[in-house]
Amino acid sequence: MNSIDNFILAKDLTFFQWLKMVNNEDMRLYPCNCFPTQEIMDKFMNKIHRWPELQIRKVLRAFLVNSGYYGLDETYFESMSQKSKKFIDNLCNTRELYYRMFKDISYTREGITWVLDFLPNEPKKAMKAISLYFESECQSLPDPALSGLSHALSIISARYTNVSYPDKYLKELAPEDFEVLIAHLYSKLDYKVKLTKKSHDAGVDIIALGEKAGRRTKILIQCKRYSKSVPVAPVRELLGVVHSEKANKGIIVSTSNFTKPAIAFEKRNPQIELIDYIHLSKLLAEYFGGNWPTRMQHFIYNIPVREFSE
Repeated sequence: MNSIDNFILAKDLTFFQWLKMVNNEDMRLYPCNCFPTQEIMDKFMNKIHRWPELQIRKVLRAFLVNSGYYGLDETYFESMSQKSKKFIDNLCNTRELYYRMFKDISYTREGITWVLDFLPNEPKKAMKAISLYFESECQSLPDPALSGLSHALSIISARYTNVSYPDKYLKELAPEDFEVLIAHLYSKLDYKVKLTKKSHDAGVDIIALGEKAGRRTKILIQCKRYSKSVPVAPVRELLGVVHSEKANKGIIVSTSNFTKPAIAFEKRNPQIELIDYIHLSKLLAEYFGGNWPTRMQHFIYNIPVREFSE
């Protein structure tokens, strides 16, 4: 494909033809910024954990909006140029897209490929940035670019957050190391956290404080590095501590799961939240990256936990 006059129908494009074209950054291919067919998307996503990291980044780099401009932007420019100077000035003063367009059309689009720097360790930040970019630019981007952003979100979610590991990685930790790991997780969730002393009543391991929209939230967290299911008794005891400590919520984080009575108790008491291994594993992947088991020691020993003064 050395000329824009050459066309290949998407339905006639094989998976490996498409992949070769995406990997060749010098090839002029349009649209190259999204999966052209559902079949090609399915084939790529079905092997999402087998692709080398470099291949994932190449596809994401093609799907994410790059700095520059689209042919559609030339149409916008020609149309807006017919308006009055007052209209254009107001447009440029209220929309950055048009400010850049009228300053130099070749810089109309500010790319978002910088989100790749968050991968593989902080996929949540990458996904949030793409979502905000989509919300800001959705009315002006061409359809393939919008599809590309959506497909990029699917790739990041599947590759870096939809991962599972044996629970042995957490169960092999010392109890105090597991507590530090959970404290760091809640720090990532924008809480100020404090590890309690071993003598703390009712076995509360972590106190987490959050403040959103002027409302302060106090959460008491117990860390259960269990092999067996957590029974209802400690869940019931934690609710009592939540009331006596005037906290907003009590959370039990476990490396296993919970008994049916414990789950039923949680459903009846909104001040209690139970996080089993499956849920915990997903949170760790979202905030620490899909390779979180290989980075646990970094979180436990090298990153200080933000504390607050009582």
